[in-house]
Amino acid sequence: MEKRRWIKNLKFFVIGILMIGLICQNTSFLMAASNQRKIRYNNKTYTYTKSKVNIVVDDLIITTPFGGLILDNIAMVPAYQTFKKSGLQTYYEYNSSKKTLLIENLNHSIEFPLGKKYAYIDGVKKSIPYPAIFVKDMVTKKSCLMVPGRATAEALGYEYTWDNSSVTSSITSSDEEDSNDDIDNEEDISDVDDKNQDSTTDDSSDVEDDENDTDMDDTEDTQIQIPKKYAVKIPIDDTLESYTEEDNYWENQYKIELDDDYASFYEEATIQKKQSNVKSISVEENEDGNTEIILTTSKIQAFRVTKGKDALYVEVGDPKAIYEKVVVIDAGHGGKDDGTKGNGVTEKNTTLAIAKEAKKNFDKDTSFKVYYTRLSDSVKGMTAGSSGVSDAHMSLPARYNFANALDADLFISIHVNSYPYSSSPNGTETYYSTKNTSKNDWGITSKSFAQSMHKAVQNIIRRTDRGVKSANFAVLYHTNMPSILIETAFASNKQDAAILKDSNKIKQIGQAIYEVTAKAFEE
Repeated sequence: MEKRRWIKNLKFFVIGILMIGLICQNTSFLMAASNQRKIRYNNKTYTYTKSKVNIVVDDLIITTPFGGLILDNIAMVPAYQTFKKSGLQTYYEYNSSKKTLLIENLNHSIEFPLGKKYAYIDGVKKSIPYPAIFVKDMVTKKSCLMVPGRATAEALGYEYTWDNSSVTSSITSSDEEDSNDDIDNEEDISDVDDKNQDSTTDDSSDVEDDENDTDMDDTEDTQIQIPKKYAVKIPIDDTLESYTEEDNYWENQYKIELDDDYASFYEEATIQKKQSNVKSISVEENEDGNTEIILTTSKIQAFRVTKGKDALYVEVGDPKAIYEKVVVIDAGHGGKDDGTKGNGVTEKNTTLAIAKEAKKNFDKDTSFKVYYTRLSDSVKGMTAGSSGVSDAHMSLPARYNFANALDADLFISIHVNSYPYSSSPNGTETYYSTKNTSKNDWGITSKSFAQSMHKAVQNIIRRTDRGVKSANFAVLYHTNMPSILIETAFASNKQDAAILKDSNKIKQIGQAIYEVTAKAFEE
């Protein structure tokens, strides 16, 4: 009995040893397999057996699902994660139709034609050790755009070092001395198995769209940032000291005037257009001997210019895509349409004067983008909406279509009142439409805004308080945003007219329009 039990226990022991051995063998096989990766590039599939390249940017370890590779003794790194998402403050743009990748910072740029052993570094064609390519991990099915680490980093003015023992590419954006700068021995990939070749189509279409993920990291307010998406890059001469901007939105144009003659400079330097919403770019010398760069669009667009070390970067897009707060101010009447007249007051002139005073205040506040239906007696070429505008007269549909096309947050129409049968009526009244039930992102409604504006203007005019009223004026109920119409005072009343002819009162009304509007966005 004891002998039988001993034999039975021995059998279980042997079986256990065999199972442990089998498990260890399988584990060893799995561990060996884990060092291998099936990757695909240049229309071929390979087995990659070497270590993943580690990436460090400014002492920060960059974690990416893909990692870097060594191809033909060149360390290749994921372009987006290494040079954009790492915090290097570069602009990154992959053009899928042209198959090009652009990476640039304030000082340098490098543009890769995919699959080519050359790149355009600061606009000059230069050879590079390995092309920019898409590489696909055949297990995860993820694709990544890879670029040669050293060539890209140094083209952008960064320090690059390679550590062979830790298989690490290090990029430093500071000017610190690099003690390992002369190390070039990057790991060989000579044992890549190229037996599994096939000729299926290019996998670049499978790449994830990193371009929609290009938010800038927070930086100090004093640090200049290249806009994450810009439409035009204008090279500038290092002698340029100042420039001015003029938004001729009625003519779908934006003018940047450089303070000197740079005609010869732009015969050599190329202005780069990167977005199709810019129809044309012209460079002209004006009568003052300055250089004007005029950008023309097919519809009203907003613009924002950022000055870099050697270029102006111009963002172009729908107003709300560039500015947080968009307001339209409408100076009532204009051209042949005088509006009401009486006691030395002509409505079109008074409303324009108030709008210009408001503009002086809004121009000091860069948080606003304010559009004006007119800033002169007539507006030439302003054709927003279906009705259009002549030199002599702006139609009502043109005014509200203008505001709607801009997707404005608020619409303010300025007017002067009159009563044909008596000179007695006087004072201030403000209108909104009950049919306009819109509420903007700040919770402002037509009624609430009318109430706030009415109180401020009434305190300046200090005549009869005629209150806040509802009326279905075209510019109030056809607009898609909270809208008000201010009847400041009566031209038909002598005392009111005297107030409207007082330049100080006009200035106060313009300032009140700004202050009430600014406060409304804060509440």
